[in-house]
Amino acid sequence: MAKIEELTGIKRSENRVREFLKSIGMAPRKVGTIPAKADLDEQKRFIKEELEPHLKEAKSSKRVVFFVDAAHFVLAPFLGILWSFKRLFIKAPAGRKRFNVLGALNAITHELITVTNDTYNNHFGHGFSYSTPHYVAVSVKGQKDF
Repeated sequence: MAKIEELTGIKRSENRVREFLKSIGMAPRKVGTIPAKADLDEQKRFIKEELEPHLKEAKSSKRVVFFVDAAHFVLAPFLGILWSFKRLFIKAPAGRKRFNVLGALNAITHELITVTNDTYNNHFGHGFSYSTPHYVAVSVKGQKDF
């Protein structure tokens, strides 16, 4: 509040400032993230030179293309801010309990295949890490192109 007074010469309480910000449509919001190192030219090249040809082959039954991603649900409370007279504690499981879901969506048929487990493991089979979205193109003969 001191900075407002310094800049404007007007003294306002924290509550008054909060009410003003609400009145003009502002609200406290959690900040989101975007990939900092996204290379738009590389993404366009990838789509044109790699993904689109594989999708064309998939449409003519020469290849199967899956879009693959994983989600890792942490079995623990996510604590926020709570107005109270004293600090509260919530029981939480010890260790790193997770429920992992790997999903593979067929790009042509939209068939969804899922694999789940509840162990702490960053890899799902064959040593491939699915911490970021992927696509997997498999030729009809079974050869994988990543």
